[in-house]
Amino acid sequence: MMIRLFVWGFLICLSGSVAGTAARADAIDGAWCLGLQRMFIEGPNITTPGGSKTTAIYDRHGIEYIVPDGEPGAGATAAMRQQHEELAHRTLSTQPEKIEPWIRCRQQVS
Repeated sequence: MMIRLFVWGFLICLSGSVAGTAARADAIDGAWCLGLQRMFIEGPNITTPGGSKTTAIYDRHGIEYIVPDGEPGAGATAAMRQQHEELAHRTLSTQPEKIEPWIRCRQQVS
């Protein structure tokens, strides 16, 4: 009886930790890469590919922001939508037909 309770408790804890991980992974937040470019999203706060820090209109699976001065496409609206856990598409209002495929950046091991 005691072992059965222990096993059930362990399984409940395990399922909660897995569900929490999946929920975080299913959001646009994090580091995204396109070639040598890198973008970091943390809620409405982003670091753009040009290194500028700005705020965006944010929802769980997408962002929209004005490209800062000094970056390619400055003044245009950039929209990025998460396609799945590892892929997001970014477009600029000046070239809506051009879709940039951004992927999750891999962690560097030092």
